[in-house]
Amino acid sequence: MLCALIATSLIAPARTLNILFLGNSHTSFNNLTGMVEGLIESDGSGRSVNVKTHSGAFLNDISQNPQVRQDIQSGQWHVLVLQGAKLSNSHKYQYDHSGGAELAKLAKKHKMDALLFAEWPRRGWNETGYILDQYKMISKPSGASIVPICVAWDAVLKQRPNDVFWASDGNHAAPAGSFVAAATIAAWLAEPKSKTSTYTPQGIDSKLSAVIKTVAKQTVDKYK
Repeated sequence: MLCALIATSLIAPARTLNILFLGNSHTSFNNLTGMVEGLIESDGSGRSVNVKTHSGAFLNDISQNPQVRQDIQSGQWHVLVLQGAKLSNSHKYQYDHSGGAELAKLAKKHKMDALLFAEWPRRGWNETGYILDQYKMISKPSGASIVPICVAWDAVLKQRPNDVFWASDGNHAAPAGSFVAAATIAAWLAEPKSKTSTYTPQGIDSKLSAVIKTVAKQTVDKYK
């Protein structure tokens, strides 16, 4: 009995990582947040994950939602992931990003990590540099970190050009594309003792999954 009590006392208590996502359909499609949860919970770090999402067209719109601000100020959440900067389809116009920067600042004020979900380029567009430049306009005034999902996407696509990463509209992600985004976010949130996650979403080939996880880690190691 004594040995059992000692053994129980040596087991580290479960830790929960609470992640608040703000974004549009790029975040909500294909259970992307569930993919992040699955990746982190199977990376050997012993963490469980709790997620919540607030959706809107763009970050400036989401920033006007009182519930979003209440959640950030609640002290319940450890990480804020922001996606949905308003981007110009033609790259010719510059839109206001102050709402996203304000939310990131608020998150940091309340001891949260603020991560910017720099989404993938559209099919047929060489726009990764443009996307990163737009998110830098949120990062610079707020101190938020840019998670370069667009860079990881390009690298995976180079290795696996025959796989389907975009939905039929060439803008939204297919499940494999959402997994690229999720794996990059999970790699950014990995701890020193984290190992390669054993999680692979249903319907994604194990070899493709392995490539995505490897590229996501390599991208984060380069940019973080």
